[in-house]
Amino acid sequence: MKRRQIAVATVAVTTAFGLVGVGSATAANGGGGNGDVKLANSGRSAIAANGAFADQGAAPATASLALALQVPLRNENIRQTMLANGAVISPAQYARMFASSPKDLKKVADWAAKKGFTVTGTNANAGTVSVTGSVATANKAFKLKLRKTAVDGRRGITPDTDPTVPAGIGVTGISGLNTLATFAPPPQQKIATKKAPKTGAVPRTGAAPAQNQYCSDFWGQNLAVTGKKYPNMSNVQCPLPPQAAVSLYGMQGAANATPTLGILLWGDDPNAVTNANVLAKATNSPPLTTYSKVVERPNNNMNRCEDGSGEQNLDVQSTHAIAPKANIRYYGAASCAFSDTTASLAKAVNEHKVTTMSLSFGAPEKLVDSASLSGFNRVAQQATLTGISVVVCSMDSGDYSTDPGVKVKGVAFPASSPFVTAVGGTAVGVTQTGGRLFTVGWESKWWRQPNPGTTAGMTQTYGGQNSIGAGGGVSSAFAQPGWQKGRVKGSTTMRAVPDVAALADPLTGLAIAYGPSEAEIANGGGTSQAAPLVAAMVGASKSITKRNFGNAAPMLYRLGSAALLDVTGPTGTYGGWYGTWDDGAQRIAGVGDTPDSLRFGAGWDNVTGLGEPKGQAFLTGLGG
Repeated sequence: MKRRQIAVATVAVTTAFGLVGVGSATAANGGGGNGDVKLANSGRSAIAANGAFADQGAAPATASLALALQVPLRNENIRQTMLANGAVISPAQYARMFASSPKDLKKVADWAAKKGFTVTGTNANAGTVSVTGSVATANKAFKLKLRKTAVDGRRGITPDTDPTVPAGIGVTGISGLNTLATFAPPPQQKIATKKAPKTGAVPRTGAAPAQNQYCSDFWGQNLAVTGKKYPNMSNVQCPLPPQAAVSLYGMQGAANATPTLGILLWGDDPNAVTNANVLAKATNSPPLTTYSKVVERPNNNMNRCEDGSGEQNLDVQSTHAIAPKANIRYYGAASCAFSDTTASLAKAVNEHKVTTMSLSFGAPEKLVDSASLSGFNRVAQQATLTGISVVVCSMDSGDYSTDPGVKVKGVAFPASSPFVTAVGGTAVGVTQTGGRLFTVGWESKWWRQPNPGTTAGMTQTYGGQNSIGAGGGVSSAFAQPGWQKGRVKGSTTMRAVPDVAALADPLTGLAIAYGPSEAEIANGGGTSQAAPLVAAMVGASKSITKRNFGNAAPMLYRLGSAALLDVTGPTGTYGGWYGTWDDGAQRIAGVGDTPDSLRFGAGWDNVTGLGEPKGQAFLTGLGG
């Protein structure tokens, strides 16, 4: 794990929610000669982990890029003051007070077109001009060389130096020159659960005989091993129906709430509604009848993206589980690139048809350049000032120190943004009557067990991508917001992650239909399941109480114990059987164990935040 600090500016931002060590774009710029300025927030030095980069040669000249050229917003000091004070204004007021001037946007768009870029749009509220073009065009326009770059298992391109632009056009940052931090959803672990046959099945009240391969309808019903690594073990729980989420969280009061809840990803599964209703029929739960979507035409950046269809189904069905009468509005970005996902978020915020937005994706914060951090935050700030709550998963790689894909220890972005609500994860074991047997933070320590009858010879191993547990920790980029001061552990000066948590461990996950047949129903999981669950609870609360607020995180820190379940432990007590590894060894996971530096416990912690939402007190108390 390589640790580097962002070193791109001379002074720290003094606003309540600033980028620490990253000055405004104009403050960071230095002269480049001939009336040019260098954008220090958009080059290699603006990426905290740049010291770990391995150069792999010149980027292909014909490779396509999608970029966002940033220009100043108006009345920035007033905007920051209103954010610090928790103000909420109308979208029209926001545009009148803060949107970039048409003249500034046109100047940048005209310059970009002359340089050979294709201008694909402008957004005055976000202060961006969106363009596409080749690597060769970018190299020439910005007087740099884009290089193929690797960090552990990640591959992308980064600029070899800070981009240079004419001082007179007013560009303050460029997002999209760095593709190392392309967003990704946590991959879905579709556990092959096998339920006991209904005909002739005998209910069990204790552990089943050895080699029982069935999933458990409740914790401890079945267990395939007799050599127990942990005191209290079970086979993976069978997928929990949507009604279980309502019961576990006491969200019966959300049943008739009618918010419009947004989901952002990229691409689109045209069968999302069909799949949701396959699950509804199989579980005798309400069908999904109110669904709409805004899907952008995929661009060339989509070739670098992971398929988002599984994540889309997970997000839609998890949202629907909590708020079955909500209107779900799905936004599919043109790709997983920062510039494209931020553009789709900006479209959703400008459209202003939703009260919450759920984002189930992220990237290591230390791989994101400062301009991209700021570009996303502009839109998140607009959302919170106009009454939209953005809810983001903390990702599933713990503190990133044990994930061989990218060993850049830290937190994920955009979960680390002070303008979103960051959602961590839990594991919940259920009783035979459907209640909670235990609730622990989602942290998984993985083992190989050669002989199911004994623990002799067991060795710890890597469980697979995004199997480590909920992300969390302390941001290296963002100052601690006032609403966290005195409430969090680990830092008194920097943003801490997460704020809250919900069900995430695939071992105890909700049922998700990943395709149009009941055979494709499997366990969901990950903090990408937790985020839409929490977003639906926040949206239902806003619908019930008619309270108008943006970022829900400050409101969470005002709630008492009646509205939040503190997740205290124990650790090292529960273990799950996941089946077998490829070589036949038993696949065992420590549930709520400690694979890295993150720990859950009493009070705020870096796995579950303040804890889980709890019942009617949460629905009626949030924002009060």
